[in-house]
Amino acid sequence: MRDLNVEEPGSGEQSTSAPPQPPAPTREQLQEQTRQRCMEVYRRDLSVKKTSPYEWEVMMTPELVEAICGLLFPNATVLEWGTGGSIILFSQFVDEYWVIDRA
Repeated sequence: MRDLNVEEPGSGEQSTSAPPQPPAPTREQLQEQTRQRCMEVYRRDLSVKKTSPYEWEVMMTPELVEAICGLLFPNATVLEWGTGGSIILFSQFVDEYWVIDRA
């Protein structure tokens, strides 16, 4: 005798499972995406004329900025010695940004 409450396989019930998710990006992919975004922000800010001495400016060569941008990724923690415009630029792209400066 069959149990009337049991669904037979292929009885027309549609699966409610979610579609497969793409694999999470690798650390290298995240670093490359972050490097590109960081350099876009850096170049954009270079093109803006500074009208006040209080506006930030990164005091590094473009090559050094690109090298540092290439090391950043979203869940990174950064410790920088000294304060300046680099804090404003680089801190946008990491989870935590710590700075040590002399008083």
